[in-house]
Amino acid sequence: MEKLPLTDPETCEQLLPKDLFKNRFTWGLHEVRKYYLPSVMPFLCLLVAYILISVDCFGNSRTRIISITLCIVVAFCFPPIWFFTERRRIISQHRVKIAEAFLMVNEESKNEPWNQVACQMNQFFFEGRYWNTSNFFFDDKQFSASFRKHLLIPFHQGISENNFIHDKKNPIHNAIASYQQLTNLTFANFMKNFMVESAPEQTALPRDKYRNKLTFHKKYFTSWMFLGLMLVVSYSIVSSVRSKKPSNLLSTASHIFDAFVYYSFYCNHKRNKLGVKSMCKFLATIISVAPGCDTKRWDIVAMHMNQYLHNEEIWRGEQENFFDGRDCMDFFSKGLKPLASEESSAYPELKTFVCDALKVCESK
Repeated sequence: MEKLPLTDPETCEQLLPKDLFKNRFTWGLHEVRKYYLPSVMPFLCLLVAYILISVDCFGNSRTRIISITLCIVVAFCFPPIWFFTERRRIISQHRVKIAEAFLMVNEESKNEPWNQVACQMNQFFFEGRYWNTSNFFFDDKQFSASFRKHLLIPFHQGISENNFIHDKKNPIHNAIASYQQLTNLTFANFMKNFMVESAPEQTALPRDKYRNKLTFHKKYFTSWMFLGLMLVVSYSIVSSVRSKKPSNLLSTASHIFDAFVYYSFYCNHKRNKLGVKSMCKFLATIISVAPGCDTKRWDIVAMHMNQYLHNEEIWRGEQENFFDGRDCMDFFSKGLKPLASEESSAYPELKTFVCDALKVCESK
């Protein structure tokens, strides 16, 4: 297939699927429906399951039950697995094009290039018939995550592929260098702006309103997921007492474990919303405040971050705030401190900033 030139950023319409669809789920359904295989396969599997349920020639054999279950599982799992696998394959085959598009837009744009590059690559994949719609990337965040996953991290890991040779004439090498400069500039701006930044408008932390973290996370304990798990646990306990079967106690323990896992996911979910820009802000605030191990100074960091993340609409609910300075310090210790390790490859572009933050904290 003839290689198509990259679309001019100025002529590229700046509409992404995030502006056209309600959420990623409806976008994913729309994209899957544009392909024959992931659309027909679930229908065929459900049809086979229906036939197995309707016809009694197999009786209630174990093979029949397993076959029905397998058909239903394949029907619901095949479309998303195909969707993510196919997108990953296409991105892997066009890493150089992504790098070239990033370089082109980053040179001409004064703002962050992610939105424009995502739009440009969507058009490129559609016009080149690599994807059946012009909605390949849902939004700029998804594109930046793909850039990091398929270009930045493999490049720093030194994968021995032709596309990842450390050659300054290589587009990927230049794109990584340009991306690092952009990240450095973002961090430097946060450091500069913090000096003239006014004190947070909201000086109160959730700790001042709630007695402890359990009351702060009351939304979790009133959720349908938690209440459902507690009903199952209660039923398992009653059943084990009546039947006097130790096996039921193991089932009860597993459900309690599920409740704790869900609680841990609930508490840490807000942290996963922080992108590279938010982490730059967090590290710049730490270096500027220099809290060390003083929880009172970490309170200041928590106040600044709570306000910033809500102003940027990254966090929306009250339960997403840092509870207090200690909660903020724990997030730094568990989430960002490991990035300074030589073995870590999660955020290579932030490693220098993390090391600087550690020096400031350890010197206090």
